[in-house]
Amino acid sequence: MEDLNSSVSTQSLICQEDHAVDDGVVADDDEVIDSKLEMSIISNGSVGSEPEESYIDILVSKESTFASEDSSLSGDAWLKCARADAIQWIMRTKDYFGFSFETAYLSITYFDRFLTRRSIDKEKSWVVRLLSVACLSLAAKMEECIAPALPEYDTDECRFESDAMRRMELLILSTLDWRMSSVTPFAYLNSFASELHVPNEVDKLVSRSVGYIFAIIEDINLVDYPASTIAAAAILAASDGRLTNNLLRSKLNILSSCGAIENESVMYCYDLMTQESHEEPVPPDSCICSESSMNCAAGNRSSKRRRLQL
Repeated sequence: MEDLNSSVSTQSLICQEDHAVDDGVVADDDEVIDSKLEMSIISNGSVGSEPEESYIDILVSKESTFASEDSSLSGDAWLKCARADAIQWIMRTKDYFGFSFETAYLSITYFDRFLTRRSIDKEKSWVVRLLSVACLSLAAKMEECIAPALPEYDTDECRFESDAMRRMELLILSTLDWRMSSVTPFAYLNSFASELHVPNEVDKLVSRSVGYIFAIIEDINLVDYPASTIAAAAILAASDGRLTNNLLRSKLNILSSCGAIENESVMYCYDLMTQESHEEPVPPDSCICSESSMNCAAGNRSSKRRRLQL
């Protein structure tokens, strides 16, 4: 894993507290980012161009191209807590701007892929917030009809110059090799729901599945679990959160006919989802990296409970 400081000076990404965000003229970097992201959307948007392959087969094939490129995230406790805090910020900002669930999920995917390739010093934890802003901004440019300008993002206690945010966007793009059009679980949900032969319940299942997906998003590294795996687990949890192992494997066999589904990983995600859905509520508590790990865990459980109510 490459250290963030080895290839870019964090001085250029400096977090300026108590200073206003620079909302001056947009630099040429924005035009470069927008034009190349547009090419990424066009080059990866031809799902229906190969009629001999099924829709699911093409999605599975596309997501498999990302499976071998990354390694697992660092297990540092502070980074896990910082990641949870970043995800909560992303979800709040998604609601503020009215972004889609796909945008939020895609931004967290960028976040995880980036951290499998670069490390961040604990002493520079503010870089995590800058990273989350840039990831969400890039995801919005990929998914939303109108993406907010960088100064419009509320970064809470941090204030970043627009130029610093653009530099982070470019660093993310170069780190991920400009491969930004990732498959998300939402692309599978309708097909999986239909495969379970509940024609009158498809919309309801899909809606419930979204909550289950975001219920475990803080617990798993999205690099380690393909979108098809998470989608299958969410559909099964939405259809019945108390399936026996035999029934679960039987339903998995049905979904496996749609494409290559990793059964053991699906069962693990299903267990996580159903455990969170039955968890007792706990008092709200924010996940602040400087606080104890006990407070961090309590905040995570509370936010998961809220996400299940989506």
